[in-house]
Amino acid sequence: MLHSRGFSVRTVRWPTPPTPAQLLDLAPGLLDAVRARTHLVVAKSLSTRLLPLAVQRALPGVWLTPLLREPQVRRAAERATAPTLLVGGSADPYWDAAAAAAWGQRVLEVAGADHSIEVPGEVGASLRALQTVVTEIEDFLDTLP
Repeated sequence: MLHSRGFSVRTVRWPTPPTPAQLLDLAPGLLDAVRARTHLVVAKSLSTRLLPLAVQRALPGVWLTPLLREPQVRRAAERATAPTLLVGGSADPYWDAAAAAAWGQRVLEVAGADHSIEVPGEVGASLRALQTVVTEIEDFLDTLP
């Protein structure tokens, strides 16, 4: 989807999930190395710990299943001024729907979805959830300058 819209995409994979401190050590180099006209951060789960750095740099972002129960992620999401999309499932223990809605960010909550954005035991509902998330991201991208 991002490639088809002209974005260059840099995928970062962790051989072993970094600790929060390791992620914060690595992240500035990753974020600052991008030299594109439009910069967008897309992160899922543990990588949403990058939200504070993205907020400092006023970078727009798509934050899939953000760890809103972690104070630094929560505070950053609350302060975000760049276009921000928060996506979570109502059955995700790391998600806080009330807080996400209160901050004025764009929010998609998937009913019954867990931290994988899947509805346990319901393949059809999980596929519909994926389609809803993809459509919401496309709509969000349409709002970026």
